[in-house]
Amino acid sequence: MRVFVPALLLLLLLTLPTARAQAAAVTRGSFLNALWEHAGAVPYDATPVFSDVEREDPWATAVGWAAAQGLVQGTGSGRFEPDRPITREEAALVLCRWAQLQGR
Repeated sequence: MRVFVPALLLLLLLTLPTARAQAAAVTRGSFLNALWEHAGAVPYDATPVFSDVEREDPWATAVGWAAAQGLVQGTGSGRFEPDRPITREEAALVLCRWAQLQGR
């Protein structure tokens, strides 16, 4: 089952545009939070890596973990923009990097 979660996330992002328009956009922070939870919610120090991610944010641990794993690098100038909707390209890149870390 754990093998199918990243594929399912990618498929959800690739659904028809009309279906996506009706649903709320997935943010960059919530996408990483879902991936982090899929990875077992590995305990990680939520020390902010990016200037726009606060320790109190619900996705702070996931963003810090993903940055430490090399899954994300931010958007430049030390920012991550966790509230911005994630693009299909960004999601695909994160999932490809995650698959590489898993030896796939």
